Amino acid sequence: NRQYAAEGFISAALMFAAAASVMIFSRRHRELLGLEIIKKYIDVVQDADVLFHLSHRHYLSNTFTHRERIECALAHYRFEGERYDSRYKDAVYRDGGVMLWSRIVEGVNYRLKLRATTDLRHEGGISIVLCADRVVLSEMSYAWVPAKVLGVSGGTLAFITRNQSLRRDSIALLRFRKDFPQNSPSYFCLAALHGIAQANGHGRIAAIRYDCQVAFDERYASGFRNSYCELWKSFDALELARV
Repeated sequence: NRQYAAEGFISAALMFAAAASVMIFSRRHRELLGLEIIKKYIDVVQDADVLFHLSHRHYLSNTFTHRERIECALAHYRFEGERYDSRYKDAVYRDGGVMLWSRIVEGVNYRLKLRATTDLRHEGGISIVLCADRVVLSEMSYAWVPAKVLGVSGGTLAFITRNQSLRRDSIALLRFRKDFPQNSPSYFCLAALHGIAQANGHGRIAAIRYDCQVAFDERYASGFRNSYCELWKSFDALELARV
């Protein structure tokens, strides 16, 4: 089957590129894999891919080079390791997350949680998730990255890399709009992330441009634009040249 052969070739090429990058940037990889948070929380997960930042076609943004991918992964897990204690790490990386906010409205339990991204780690290491009972209404993923890779000055910034919500006509989302008029699940996640950034002494956050998102597909460009750039612009965001 040509399709499977092509997919196998792409997968092999990505793994080869990842292996080559490991060799080229061996010192930085030793530093990354030597971090306590990687060894204790990421590497011990069943089927964990410790080369998640290289083994996929893209990492965080489809504009990043292999060197920038490594620098971003190192910055993120170094930041998480140095800024937070074992209680945070255990909760976020092992126990399903930290509860940020909750409210019961007419029997529906709305919960906003901060948790590690496990299934799509290459789209952002940490996620803020808004749930209605057991239904995920919205998930916003981010990573702490060096400001220089985004083309701006400063040290480390929270960089929003994924914004995914239920379809507009879903029953759970229609119920949310009834319970929280003139609101959006993405607003809840974005407000929470802004609070996290401020708690870490950061007055600004960065967000991915729609066509730089790692899953971007030209066929769905308008949907990506609405989910990303249009949302950022509604909060008076300034567009960056790179991402």
